[in-house]
Amino acid sequence: MRKNCLRLSKNMVNEDIKIVETDVLVVGGGPAALRAAIEARKEDVGVTVVVKRKLGKSGNAVVSHTGHNAPFGHADPRDNPKVYFHNTIVAGKLVNNQKLVRVMAVEACQRILELESFGVKFEKQNDKFLQRHAPGHTYPRSCYTPRRRGIDVTLPMAKVAKEVGVRVLEETMLVEILHDGLRVLGAVGFNRLTGKIIVFKCRALILATGGAGQIFSATNNTADTTGDGYSIAFNAEVELVDMEFFQFYPHMLTYPFKTLVSPILFKHGAKLLNSEGERFMKRYDPANVDLATRDIKARAMALEVMHGRGIKGGIRLDLSEIEEEKLKVSNPHLYEPIKKKGLDYRKAEFIVYPAAHFYMGGIRINERCETSLKGLYACGEVAGGVHGANRLANNAHTETVVFGARAGKFAARWAKESKIEEIDQKKLYSIKEYIYRIGNGREDLEKHRRRFRESMWRNAGLLRNEKGLKENLEIINECYSQIESIRAENSVKKVEVLEFVNMLNVGKLLTVAALARTESRGAHYRLDYPEIDNKNWLKNIIITKDKRGEPKIRLTEVTKIEESL
Repeated sequence: MRKNCLRLSKNMVNEDIKIVETDVLVVGGGPAALRAAIEARKEDVGVTVVVKRKLGKSGNAVVSHTGHNAPFGHADPRDNPKVYFHNTIVAGKLVNNQKLVRVMAVEACQRILELESFGVKFEKQNDKFLQRHAPGHTYPRSCYTPRRRGIDVTLPMAKVAKEVGVRVLEETMLVEILHDGLRVLGAVGFNRLTGKIIVFKCRALILATGGAGQIFSATNNTADTTGDGYSIAFNAEVELVDMEFFQFYPHMLTYPFKTLVSPILFKHGAKLLNSEGERFMKRYDPANVDLATRDIKARAMALEVMHGRGIKGGIRLDLSEIEEEKLKVSNPHLYEPIKKKGLDYRKAEFIVYPAAHFYMGGIRINERCETSLKGLYACGEVAGGVHGANRLANNAHTETVVFGARAGKFAARWAKESKIEEIDQKKLYSIKEYIYRIGNGREDLEKHRRRFRESMWRNAGLLRNEKGLKENLEIINECYSQIESIRAENSVKKVEVLEFVNMLNVGKLLTVAALARTESRGAHYRLDYPEIDNKNWLKNIIITKDKRGEPKIRLTEVTKIEESL
C-alpha cells in the first residue's frame, strides 16, 4: 500500500490556516466512517479520517446496543436475503430505494463476518450466531455483541484502521465542502480545541457524519449528532431525499431512570399499558400488538398521551412476565440499573415515551454511494434511501458496514483517476471570515437552541400538522436572524454555534419536506392528513438548494428493482 501522508501546501491563505492533502478524506468517527476508511486503504490510496470528537468513541454507535441484521439462517434456516429484503421494504412503507435495500440484504452476511475478522466479538454457539428476533422481522436475524456496547464494535475497527495506515485528525469539525460546481475539491474544517482552520485538498470525500437527533429536545442521541453532514451537503447543492422521515424510538425509559428499552423484551413478554391499564396497542396493530414496528408504536403512544391516557407524560412498561435471565441477557442497560437500585422489576413502575432516534432521510446516493456531486460519497445514517419511511430494528448497524465498505471502495477508485485541484483563495478567505465572525455577539446560545429544539419537538416531532409546521418555520427563521448576536467564549463554544447553524438548516429541511407530504406514512404522521395515500404519495421528496439559498422540492418515483433477488 502507498504510505498515507499528510503534508502542508506552500500555497496558504495565511499562516493560521493549515492545508492538508489526501487522496480520500473520510468525515466521521463511527462504524460507517471506519469501514469506509479501511476499505479505501485496500485500494492503495492515502486516507485521512477527520472526526469531530474521538475516533471510535463518539456518535450514536457508541451508545447503541450493537444489533446487526444478517440473514444467516442460523436461528431459522428459512431465512434468506429475499425475506430480509421484503421485511425492510414493508417496514419502510414501500418508499425505500429498492436497489439499496437489495445491496444490504445480499451483502449483510459477508460484512458481519468481516467485522469478526476485525476483532469484533458476537454472541455465538457452536460457531453459529445467536440470532435474536426483533419486531418487524419474519425470522430471528439480529446478531449482538455480548455486552451490547457500541465501543465493542467501534474500537476494534479503529484499531484496524490505524494499523492499515489511516491518518486520523480528531476534534475537528467539517464546516464546508469545497467544489467547483461539478466535482469535489476538498473541505474546510475547524479544530475545536486549537481554534485552527484546516483546509483539506482531496480527490474524493466520504461523508459518514451520522444523524441529527439533537434537533429535538427529547432524544437518545449523543451531543455531537447535530446534522453536520446534511447541512454541509445541502450548502454544496447536493441532493437530499426523504428528509421528512425521522424515527422516534418508542420505548425510551423516562422513569425511574433513563435508558433504552430493547425491542427484544416485547418478544419475551413486556407489555405497554395506558393509564387505564389497557394494552392499547391492540387497537393500533391487532396482529402484532407490542411487537409492532417503531413507527406504529411511537405514534400510538403519542396519541394515547394526547388523548389523556398517559402516565407521568408517558406510557407504563409492564415487565412482570419476563424471566430475569432473559431481561439480563436481552437488555443489560436496563437490567443493571434495576439491580443497583434494588428494584423489583416485576412490581416497580416504569414509564416510557418516544425520543428522537434515527434519521431515515439523508444525502441521496446510488448503489456505489455516489451523490449528485462527483467525487462526493455518503454512507451510514447521513445517507438516505435505504430505510424509506421507517427503519426496521437493527438495520442501522448493517447499513453502516455494508455501505461503508462500498463508499470506501468506490471513492478510492474515483481518487485513482482524479487529481488534486487548486482551490479558490477568495473562497477560502470568505469561509475563514465566516468562521471567525461566528460567536462575536453577546447573547447566550442555549436560549436560542432551547427554543428551536422545543419547537421542533412540539411542531415537527411525533404528531404534525400544517399550523405547527408553519410555526416551526417561523421560529427557525427567527433563530437564523439571531446567529450573529450569539456569544462564543472560546473555540469549543464556537463549534457549538456552528453546530447550531447546522441544526437550523436540518430543521428547515425536515419541516419543508413534512409540509409538502400531505399524507401520513411511517414515521411521518400528519394529524390533518392521517391516512396513507398511495395514489398520490408513493413517491420520494428530493430537496436541493435554490439560487436564493432556500430548499427546493421535487418529487420522484420510488426506485424499484426489476429482477428478483
